Amino acid sequence: MRTMILPRRKLQENNHHRNGDTVELELRGGKRAIIDADMYEPLRKYQEEKRIGKWFMGKGSKTDYSYAQQNMPTKQKSTPLHQVIMIIAGILKPGPGKYEIDHIDGNGLNNTRNNLRWTTHSENLLNLHHQRRKDCSSQYIGVYYIKRLNKWGANITVKGKRETIGFFDTEIQAAKAYDNRKIELTQETYGLNIPNTKTFEQLTPREILQ
Repeated sequence: MRTMILPRRKLQENNHHRNGDTVELELRGGKRAIIDADMYEPLRKYQEEKRIGKWFMGKGSKTDYSYAQQNMPTKQKSTPLHQVIMIIAGILKPGPGKYEIDHIDGNGLNNTRNNLRWTTHSENLLNLHHQRRKDCSSQYIGVYYIKRLNKWGANITVKGKRETIGFFDTEIQAAKAYDNRKIELTQETYGLNIPNTKTFEQLTPREILQ
């Protein structure tokens, strides 16, 4: 009895647009994922080898993530695009144990290499840039207005516990206090309300009041 060999299914590609050093992939769901331009061809080859279908948008609890739907014979399995990028870029986990891939700017659709890093779960929780509440009374992360006090409050969530930073006369003061506390906890300056190479203590009184 002869065994029939079925032809391999043609790779289903997302529409894409080159924008300088990056490529934007149109996702099913109306949004776009961003990858480095030099990763586009390696990504296509990986999709072909692993029989991964079109990328689509999956909704995370804090941000939007882009996923790949794998065309498996027996079951359907979703694979995050950021995970595939780390694999084909050769960016390995820093050591044994459980690690997660963190989007530094909090945008789950930005899958450029410089925006991805391995972190532990607790470290990932400290990247609060993507946790801006839509109903927040301030334009800044971790800042809210207290009407009865006529003050601006600032807080930050650390390992699932909310920490009150303090109360301030101006929204800017509260935003800078949040930034200062975030730097103290993470030793990093990404995802700040007001990007500044100085810590809060290094700011002059005039800069604080601005």
